[in-house]
Amino acid sequence: ADHIHDTKNQFGNVDKEIQIIRNNYATEVRECRRSRDGLDQRISKLEGVCVRMDSFSNSLERIKEGLNRHVSGLWSCVNGINATVASHGDLIESIQK
Repeated sequence: ADHIHDTKNQFGNVDKEIQIIRNNYATEVRECRRSRDGLDQRISKLEGVCVRMDSFSNSLERIKEGLNRHVSGLWSCVNGINATVASHGDLIESIQK
């Protein structure tokens, strides 16, 4: 009878432990789902930022290309002015002689 009583107590304790484990598992699953939902929202926001950054990057690239064209044009003007100054220098030198 003592053995049966001890066994029933042990099984009762095992049942309580199983219930505790089951409740903890259910709680953890709910927390994981909530965390996943939050993560999905954060990822969605991050994707939106990436789209805006891509657009911004493309705009900067177009601005850079335009500036490069203008700088090339300015260097052409500087080279033309240098050639004109050299030519005028030669003319002034020949006039002085």
